[in-house]
Amino acid sequence: MSQTTDNPVEILMVCIPVDYTNARAVCNNIENGEYKSMVELRSQLDKDLGVDYEDEETDKPVFFSLTDYMEEANDQYLNHENYFISYVKIIKK
Repeated sequence: MSQTTDNPVEILMVCIPVDYTNARAVCNNIENGEYKSMVELRSQLDKDLGVDYEDEETDKPVFFSLTDYMEEANDQYLNHENYFISYVKIIKK
């Protein structure tokens, strides 16, 4: 995870399914963190959560731009009971 920078950033909402036993802790750890790319963020989450992409039963983390998250939440498409929510910054180059 990178430190504060003067480069523009995109706020990204991260929804981690409650099925992961450490989902809340991971959300707390990544909150307001800065990442160089989505690849870096996904890699960190895969490691921290132990994401198994072959396990089709367990939902994977979901990512939204801030605008898309507001739409999903306001239209009540996202069931918040199934996720812990956090946000990160993706550094724009």
